[in-house]
This record gives sequence, C-alpha cells and structure tokens, in this order.
Amino acid sequence: MLSIRNLSAGYFKEYVIRDISIDIDNNLFVGVIGKNGSGKSTFMKAILRLVDIVKGEVLIDGKRVIGDEIYRLFSYVPQENFINFDFSVYEILKMSQPSYQDFFGTLSVEEKRRIEEIIEMFDLGPLLKRSILNLSGGERRRVMIGRGLSQPSDIVLLDEPLSGLDIEHQVKVFKRISEMSHKGRIIIASIHDLNLAAQFCDRIILMGEGRLIKYGLIEEVMTYNNIKTAFGVDVYVGVNEINNKRFLIPFN
Repeated sequence: MLSIRNLSAGYFKEYVIRDISIDIDNNLFVGVIGKNGSGKSTFMKAILRLVDIVKGEVLIDGKRVIGDEIYRLFSYVPQENFINFDFSVYEILKMSQPSYQDFFGTLSVEEKRRIEEIIEMFDLGPLLKRSILNLSGGERRRVMIGRGLSQPSDIVLLDEPLSGLDIEHQVKVFKRISEMSHKGRIIIASIHDLNLAAQFCDRIILMGEGRLIKYGLIEEVMTYNNIKTAFGVDVYVGVNEINNKRFLIPFN
C-alpha cells in the first residue's frame, strides 16, 4: 500500500499542492485528473521528492521511504524525456535494468524476460535497432513508457503517458498498463482524456487548485458535480451499455 499523509509541496518553498492524504492499495491503476495547473505533475514529483516538500510524508506498507530506496521502489516516466545520445531502442530498454546500471551490460535472465515482455506488449519489435533520436514523438513515448514499466519497481508513476499517441496506441497502452497493475503493482498516471480514464482506471484522484477534491471509484469521483467543481464545465455523465463504463460529454 502507498500512503500519502498531509503532503504539501511546491517550488522554492511555495505551495503548489496542499494537505493531500490518500491510501492506495496494490493491484490498482489510478488516474490523476484535473485541469491544467491543478497540481497533477507536482503531486507525482512530490511522491518522489523531486520538488520541495513543505510537510507530510510518503509511506509504503506503513514505512517511510529512506534515501536511495526511492529509486528501487518507484519508476517514473516524466512528461518529457530529453535524450541527446544516439542509443538504439534496445539499449534504452537495457539501461533501465538494475544489473545494467550496476555492471554496465550484463543482464540477468529475469531482466531479459521483462524486456522481452515489454517489447511484445508495446509493439516495440520493429523499433529495436533504430536510434531513439530518429523516432516519431509517439514512438519515443511508447519506448519510454515501456522502459519505465520494465523496471522491477512496485510503484510506477506516469506523467501524461498518452501525450503524442494516436487513439490506437492510447487504447493499447492503457490496456497493457491496466493488465500490469493487476499483477501486484500500483500504477499512477496523470490523464487529460476523462473518457479513457473512466474506461481503464480502477480509481481516480481528482485534483483542483492543488488540493484533493475526491479519491475513489470511478462512479464516486466522476460525477457531474465533481467534474463541474474541478473543471468549471457542464458534462453529461452516462453509462456505456456495452461495457457498463462511464463516459462524459461536455455541453453548453
């Protein structure tokens, strides 16, 4: 379980998020939604201590994360990845593994298995020998998502993972992420597309102005009143009769 207690954080000691407390169980795909500037990215960076923590703490199974443990327990895929070296896609995937980082090149059998699984899951086979510098934005995004998910971390944080992906790969990526979360991990992703969040996530964190508005099941969080509060727009909230999932349509 990931427990966040009274977390307040920001930049240069100025608050961006305030007093967030959540308990997230294992085996969940959790979406973080909210309008631009609501604190979604800062929230995830605060969990990783990448921004100034004003107060609060992050616990895993009731224990505080100390020092370099954070790099073992968490994987993180930011909104943008700046890679200026001419590595192949396969080299990028290899570099994410602990053995490669420790011994520079020798992967364990388990690490090779994880990489092969990611290659298949995210359709990366045709890209393996290509330079990361020569990929389209969407192709590079799939590689970096796969890189983060190939690590043996218990908790994965994805900041806007669907950015730059076409609808086919948006659906494929979220299907795979959902499957992987249900094998014992916690996967948290900031998401702009509310309908995709409703289709694939197990839980939703709804944020507004740096504060937690609501955390819970889709039907508890994605209501007319909550969306109106967070985004300031009117939406019709319906249920898809084919799969019983919620969908949202904005209206004037």
